[in-house]
Amino acid sequence: MWCPLFAAWLPFQIADFDLFTNANFFVIFLLFFLFGVSMMCLAFLLSTLISSAATAQTIGCVPAIIARVVDCAFDKHAFPQM
Repeated sequence: MWCPLFAAWLPFQIADFDLFTNANFFVIFLLFFLFGVSMMCLAFLLSTLISSAATAQTIGCVPAIIARVVDCAFDKHAFPQM
């Protein structure tokens, strides 16, 4: 349930990065295309290992959420300076 919400929120967060505002459109398109292909491969792998679809969805979204938390922890703009 929370994975689609995270997927809807993520583009607004990454649109602010200099990498996406200064890079070529084709390079960004290729990046997201290859990421989507790798996510589909992960989904097929998890569907063979796990019988429950809800469990596979949770396991598939957890690495993306952990990566976002780690990114926020080390981002100098995430927290204002005191």
